[in-house]
Amino acid sequence: MSQQLILAIGRESGSGGLDIARLLAERFGLPLYDKNILQTAAQERGVSPEKLTRYDEQPRSPLFYRSVRGYSNAPEDAVAQLQFRLLREHAEAGESFVVLGRCAEEVLADRPGLVSVFIRADLPFRISRTPLPETEAIEFIKKQDRQRRVYHDQHCKGDWGSAECYDLVINSARLGIPATAEVLPAIADAVGDRVMVLVDGGIRTGLDVFKALALGADGVLIGRPFVTMVYGGGEEGVAAYVRKLTDELSDTMAMCGAHSLKEINREMLWQG
Repeated sequence: MSQQLILAIGRESGSGGLDIARLLAERFGLPLYDKNILQTAAQERGVSPEKLTRYDEQPRSPLFYRSVRGYSNAPEDAVAQLQFRLLREHAEAGESFVVLGRCAEEVLADRPGLVSVFIRADLPFRISRTPLPETEAIEFIKKQDRQRRVYHDQHCKGDWGSAECYDLVINSARLGIPATAEVLPAIADAVGDRVMVLVDGGIRTGLDVFKALALGADGVLIGRPFVTMVYGGGEEGVAAYVRKLTDELSDTMAMCGAHSLKEINREMLWQG
């Protein structure tokens, strides 16, 4: 990766933000920073990580602590500032990474390689992902969202979850794996040439390859069809499938007037 890329993921409780952050980190081969960044902070302070974790992404209580001229005596604020400083140090060192929460969309706003995403979801979907009875799940979700909102607003000027504060806001309840194509243009526009965008899942024909490239992907990943061909036809089966993909892609390019892969673009797709 020639240029720095920082993916900052904000999330509602139960929206799958952590899972999405992990998938992004795995896909792009980047480290993921969430509460694990407290390991470094704990080493600096000479305390156990557990002592810091209890204050992780927690809002300070106005009843017991106060902030005067930007200085606070609350342990929640101290832990937050430790994490913010460590994130800035990683960013200033030129490191590319994924970070979950921790006000990163504002803490790292001055980094040109930052792409911020907020993950939200419909309440029934969030309830289904919470291992609690429905009534308890709703209360848990509301409590977590309230804590995250207050924590965020105590440290940031922008509003938590507001579309104005992020590059992308995605409803994870409405986007399944096939819907990658729906968000791919926005992802490609957001990351620009800072990272290679690959589409994995649902690619079966040369036409599928063409669509992915037209929507902004740099390439595609195909797995299961090749496994099927190996078991069904061995080396000849794989070669036949490659020829089929190549012919289908070539035919589609010819019909759309694309003489090379670089000429494939979104204007060649029918907008229904």
